Amino acid sequence: MEGWAWLTNVTKRHYFVNGRSLCKQWVRLGELELLTKYDDIQENCKRCMEILKKRKNTEGKKAA
Repeated sequence: MEGWAWLTNVTKRHYFVNGRSLCKQWVRLGELELLTKYDDIQENCKRCMEILKKRKNTEGKKAA
């Protein structure tokens, strides 16, 4: 399961895949509401957004 989550002790929303943020700064312990939209908003971690964009581009190239 993956998506954007806002941890209570963090100022930015991070993107989690298998319990770990893409920027590698956070680990999700327990259940969080994961959002699959909102990929490009100011409240998101910039590093997570960069990695997610590269990841989606790579997946798109594999599908083509």
